[in-house]
Amino acid sequence: MSVVRIEALRAFCALVELRVPELAGRTCAGTPPSSHVEQLPSLAIEPTQWAYDPYMAEEVAELPGNRLVYNVGWHEAACVVSIVAATPGERSALEDRVIDLFLSTAHPSSGFHMPGVVVIEVTACPQLSQFFCSFDLDTDEWVNTLALDRRYESRIQCTAMIPALIVDGPVYSITQLLLGVQQLPPASSVPVPPTELVQINLDGTLQRIA
Repeated sequence: MSVVRIEALRAFCALVELRVPELAGRTCAGTPPSSHVEQLPSLAIEPTQWAYDPYMAEEVAELPGNRLVYNVGWHEAACVVSIVAATPGERSALEDRVIDLFLSTAHPSSGFHMPGVVVIEVTACPQLSQFFCSFDLDTDEWVNTLALDRRYESRIQCTAMIPALIVDGPVYSITQLLLGVQQLPPASSVPVPPTELVQINLDGTLQRIA
């Protein structure tokens, strides 16, 4: 399940880089490693709290090798989106671009617009098939958290909804069912008659196999 969550966050960053070219190669999904070198401007999305809402497993995809992908609930995460820029003007311009992303992005399959909600199709997990996740903007007011010489930071909050996917397999299906019918003679000295094969059809009827 952890791979689903991190790939969803990475998909959000990829969309930001696509829509805001100034941030291309300068986004971070999750907590950055200690070796991370900050570039300006930059954007990060970091979950601050995870919750899991389980429900009855639902089959969502079939993979090679008779493996089935099930959705067993949703991961809900409170996330902080932060922008760091070299000047207040640059920071303000990037804030507007990110808000516009939330307000104008259409659903990737239906084309519908849900202002304040970004729905993304994640294709980076072939072992789980593609799936959809959403990021819901909690407020459009940025909070200035740090102002230093050539480093100006602001933050905004959103809620991520990511499916909880598991793989169950291998799963085998019956494509043909045959029944061998043989009547044994009362005495062992009598030759045993050959076995008769009968196919059981999907509707329950029987069909003799020559």
